[in-house]
Amino acid sequence: MRWVGRAVVLAAGLLTLAGPAAAQDPDACLETYRSLSGDEGEAGDPCRALAAFLAFSAPAVRDAADRFLASRASNPAEVFGQRAFQARHPQHAALGGTPAQADAVPSVRPAALSTGSVAVVGSEAGDRALAALGLNPAMLFFADYATDQLARLSRFMDLSVFVPVTQGDGAAAASETLDYVGIRLRVNVHGLSAGDAVWEGADSLIRAWAADRASDATRIEALLAAAPSVALCAEALLAGDRDRIRSGCGRDFSFAIDPGAADELRDALETIRARADAEYFGADVRIDFGDPTLGAVPNADATTLFAGLAWGRRLGVDGDRGSWGIRARLAARHSSLDDGTGSGLGVEAALGFELARAIEMQEVSAAIGLEGGWTADDAVADRLGTNSALVRASLVVPLLGGSSVSMAAGVPIAGERSSFLTVNFNWGLLLPETAP
Repeated sequence: MRWVGRAVVLAAGLLTLAGPAAAQDPDACLETYRSLSGDEGEAGDPCRALAAFLAFSAPAVRDAADRFLASRASNPAEVFGQRAFQARHPQHAALGGTPAQADAVPSVRPAALSTGSVAVVGSEAGDRALAALGLNPAMLFFADYATDQLARLSRFMDLSVFVPVTQGDGAAAASETLDYVGIRLRVNVHGLSAGDAVWEGADSLIRAWAADRASDATRIEALLAAAPSVALCAEALLAGDRDRIRSGCGRDFSFAIDPGAADELRDALETIRARADAEYFGADVRIDFGDPTLGAVPNADATTLFAGLAWGRRLGVDGDRGSWGIRARLAARHSSLDDGTGSGLGVEAALGFELARAIEMQEVSAAIGLEGGWTADDAVADRLGTNSALVRASLVVPLLGGSSVSMAAGVPIAGERSSFLTVNFNWGLLLPETAP
């Protein structure tokens, strides 16, 4: 066994910068090390050499670590709470395509659970207010702990509904009916693979930590340093007897992840999550009933069906100096005026640039985008302003928890379209933060 002892002494030397200084008498550590390892040579740091021997060579210690690695204790749900797997981006209800749109170019990143917005819009029609609520229906069926399905489906899809809080002028106000109602479906296909990447990354972090014998040696050395008797503690660890460990070392010793290590793993998972959520790609489906001009144009009530593809990519997400990204979308739109005077198919496209800085689960972001559209039917184009181009700018500032304030402005550069300014108050329900 002498050669094993020599190898352990070398391993202990490599750990010199890693662990705490031993509080035990070096002579006691050296005597115990020689007794257990069979190595009669000298050790530069006997207490560190003893800890390395137990971590690298003692069968009972290795078996305990391997059992931890193979057990449910290495499940990411035992270390990370649900919030660690929630996509790191603002949780806004979908108001895309309305004057209350909070983003220069709307994405298809869904809410993880539920979200809401109240928007105050100023336009040629006056001041109006819209309220929107969003829900991720798949998340209603999960238990109170993290799973791989939670990581995937929290990024996949949500459904939003908006209604006016204030009524417009004319017949709609006189009849006290809702004059503009919409439904939004966002589907982020990339979110499924992103969720897999985050879950697999969490699992890899835990397994790498559990398989790190150097980390085990550091923890064993700290245990020996506080033990009433280094010999009794080392012998108990070597035997793998839990009662003997408790009496010989003065406390229990577990290979479970301690709070300090868990914090380090969560920090590492943040980087994995940022990379996984840097991109989105999916479908944006909208159905609107009523007047999308909010009263700026007479007889503009219509039913509009909108279906498009959206893509976005963030760069520079690995550091802490902020990131920048590109957003784009292309869609088809069919609008039918309620008075029967027009109906037509059209297209719409948008391209935008954004800057962002992450702050915990929220972010500060500023963006600018250009959007334009065209519809074949003249009546639809005249009343809904679809044959136009518009520059949008937006700013999102986080508040407490999952809440934020967003401001957006739109200025037409071609066609007949009303300019507008909107201020949105947003909130989102965050998933639980701590692991069970």
